Amino acid sequence: MADLFACDTCHNYIVLYNFASFCTDKLLFIMVNSQIHHFYCATFSFKTTPLPVRERLQNRLTARWEGVQTDFESGEKNGLGPITEMALLMTCGRIELIVTIPQEKEAGFQAFRSLLEVWTGERWEAIAPLMRWTQGWDAVHHLAEVAAGLDSQVLGEPQILGQVSRAADQMVPAKNTQGFMAAILKRVIQIGKRVRSETKISHRSVSMSAIAVSTMAASFPDRQKTRVLVIGLGEMGHLAVKALRAQGFQQVILLNRTLKVAESLGEAFGFAAQPLDQLPLLLDKVDAVFCATAAPEPLITVEMLDQNVGNNPQLFIDLAVPPDVEPGVADLPGVSLIDVDHLRTDLDQSLASRQAEIPHARAIIDEIQPLVEDDLRQLEIRPLIVNLRQQVEEIRQREVARTIRYLGDDVDDRVTEQLEHLSRALVNKLFHQPTRQLRQLPPEKTADYAAAMQELFGLR
Repeated sequence: MADLFACDTCHNYIVLYNFASFCTDKLLFIMVNSQIHHFYCATFSFKTTPLPVRERLQNRLTARWEGVQTDFESGEKNGLGPITEMALLMTCGRIELIVTIPQEKEAGFQAFRSLLEVWTGERWEAIAPLMRWTQGWDAVHHLAEVAAGLDSQVLGEPQILGQVSRAADQMVPAKNTQGFMAAILKRVIQIGKRVRSETKISHRSVSMSAIAVSTMAASFPDRQKTRVLVIGLGEMGHLAVKALRAQGFQQVILLNRTLKVAESLGEAFGFAAQPLDQLPLLLDKVDAVFCATAAPEPLITVEMLDQNVGNNPQLFIDLAVPPDVEPGVADLPGVSLIDVDHLRTDLDQSLASRQAEIPHARAIIDEIQPLVEDDLRQLEIRPLIVNLRQQVEEIRQREVARTIRYLGDDVDDRVTEQLEHLSRALVNKLFHQPTRQLRQLPPEKTADYAAAMQELFGLR
């Protein structure tokens, strides 16, 4: 893996704070508070890692992660070695393990490699081909694309942004430490929000199930009273259940060959559940039917509906291949049948609409680097400002106390309060402009000014 660190070209920037800029092939590290920080991200996603492997890794990583969080909450730091910050993002489609390591690049990489082997229980040679490895600015841009929904199975997926936010909130050390990784993830989340607000990448449904439910909603405006039957709770059926809940449908019955699956999903979404053999008895009790099973023959036939003593459902949406609903059902009076071919045009249009927004989304993502650079520069400046403020505050308190002692018994609470107010106001006004100027200095000047202030004020 040594080629990960090769410097064969010279066309991008590495920013070292304090604050010289150097040219190298990638941003491999950033220096904050006189310490080098290497930023790494290991990705196991639907693009590279089979689902059974992701599930196995998620189970192992979850146990390790819970242990690390417990250790940090109790004031310990076990099991991370030289790693100073870590965040873990796990969804049904991906695992993102993000770390900061203040070591030389080769030693840092070896530390991360060792951690991955221990945490996953797999040898590096086995997991390396199944993962995507990014570092420095490549890792920052990758995470921004994840937050924006550009790297999702469904382009523009809205849920991923909230999942990235939760990962940032649960990072160790805690996010409120305002450290290196916290600054980066904060900008990643902001960029994800901007992509969604400034583009249409999350507009229009792009799953067949969601489009089907939207079609159903258009046919039945009174969603609270509309009775819906969902048959088959595989991936499409599961997505349909989520979409029905999101669209406001309340009277939904779930049918599945395995009743426990229907009961579990029904409990999660507040819907009823029935075994599949109840299908003939339920058809005259619902207004719409959604089908997506793997049955080899149609489950709903013209004969079955002809024998119905009650009213037949008005709408059938059949996403099964082969079909769950006999085609002749569409010829029955008052009945509409929508199949995969009917919905494919809407799906293609929705996908094309989202894909057209990719260049705009990438342009927003490209703005992250100067924003992060500025945030990291503030990390370098902040300790200097804090130390200066602490030193001045100590002087202020000491001089106020000396003045009060000098005034003796003539000092009442009101005078003391005014002295405190006056001294604080003087300090704040005197240091407002220098502090503001220091924060706004260009990177190439910050180091000189910071060194001068440290020398002039005798700061630690």
